[in-house]
Amino acid sequence: MRAEAVRAVRRLGGSLTQIVGMLADPAPVVVRAVNAALRTEPSAVPVAQLWELLAADSPAHVRLGAYERLRTSDTWTRVHVDLHLLAAHDVELGHRAHADLTAWLQGGAATTYRKPSPEAL
Repeated sequence: MRAEAVRAVRRLGGSLTQIVGMLADPAPVVVRAVNAALRTEPSAVPVAQLWELLAADSPAHVRLGAYERLRTSDTWTRVHVDLHLLAAHDVELGHRAHADLTAWLQGGAATTYRKPSPEAL
C-alpha cells in the first residue's frame, strides 16, 4: 500500500520531499519505489541524511537505497562512497562499489575536470 502511495505521488506530480523519509521504510518495495521517484530529483535528499542511512546498523535494503542515491548525486560523492564501502570491507555493497569504481575509471574518470568541492574534502 505504501509503495503504491509513493508511485501515485510520483505519477501525479506531488512534492517528492514528502516521501524522502520513506527511504528508511521497513519494506524493501517501498524503498525501491521511493528511489525510483527520486531519480528525477537527485538533490531532494540531503547527502548527510543518505550517509546516516548507509550506516552498518541499517537494514540491507535501506543501505542499498542510500548507496544508489549517493552514487548518483555527483562524481566525487560517488567516488567517496565507493571507496568508503571498500575500505569498510562491506561485503554486501563492496562488490557493487568495486564494480562501480571500475566502470568509472574505465569510462568517466578521464572526463572529470573539476576538483572536489570544499565540503567533499
